[in-house]
Amino acid sequence: MNVEGSRSWNSISPPLCWDTLPEHIYVANVRSPVHLKTPGPLRCYKCGRLNHIRVPRRHATRCERSAGDHDEADGNESQLKCANCQQDHKFSFPQCPPWQKEKKVLMEAGAKIQLKQAGIELLATRNDGRQTGTDGRTYAQTATNNKTQQAQQTSANNKKQHNKIAQQHNNIAQQMSANNKKQHNKHAKQGN
Repeated sequence: MNVEGSRSWNSISPPLCWDTLPEHIYVANVRSPVHLKTPGPLRCYKCGRLNHIRVPRRHATRCERSAGDHDEADGNESQLKCANCQQDHKFSFPQCPPWQKEKKVLMEAGAKIQLKQAGIELLATRNDGRQTGTDGRTYAQTATNNKTQQAQQTSANNKKQHNKIAQQHNNIAQQMSANNKKQHNKHAKQGN
């Protein structure tokens, strides 16, 4: 959705406060699915080669159009030539075979990379589409289990507290009974 004067986004970065990726988000009241984006290969915009970025004085400047040893603004070639595969396209062409090969390698490696390295812990998704934690339980199961455990713990604590109070009550009652017997015996001796 692009309204005049507004920006159009193909991707957004998740906030750092997210522990997990949601299944969808709402942007401008539009529900959008969430997908993990695999970045493309590094491409130097100075020399046009892959797997490195622009480093001062390391590689000669190449024309994006002709792969010649000059800046694109200096050349006037109409013939296109890629610096990576020597075919007739700019080196920034996304269908360039070396670029596609590098992207495929990154995507395969991305599946193996621990998402914690990216600062995101992704939840496994069950076949039925419910999000689950690493132990395979859904959020609802985890929350219910936590509440049940809390209730059981509270109940056990209440029983312990009740037993402790009952024991104190019995001790007091025994002391009072013993004191009453002493008082009774004392009065009985005085009466004799």
